[in-house]
Amino acid sequence: MLKLDTNLLAELGLGALDPESKKALLEHMYSTLELRVGELLMSTLSDASVAEFEELMEAGDEEATLAWLEATCPDYREAVNAVFADLKAEITGSAAAILAAEPDAGS
Repeated sequence: MLKLDTNLLAELGLGALDPESKKALLEHMYSTLELRVGELLMSTLSDASVAEFEELMEAGDEEATLAWLEATCPDYREAVNAVFADLKAEITGSAAAILAAEPDAGS
């Protein structure tokens, strides 16, 4: 299970961020991960399957959506892990710049 939390930020070299910046970065990471995984998975599906998935998402039934993903995209967990690893590498590579942009970095 993926955990996007302050421990992850510390692992990525960003433990020194202030709480507000940590929250914003975690939200950004989550939305980026969701978008990239979605794009990757949707690129492998037919239009009908994409429409079916969108209906499940709009219904808000997380359990049904997960069951559908497991049945339709059996390797989706591997896709999530691969995208997450890439995102972590990007963030790690940008850690110094992210810390330098911190409002209190020069103080």
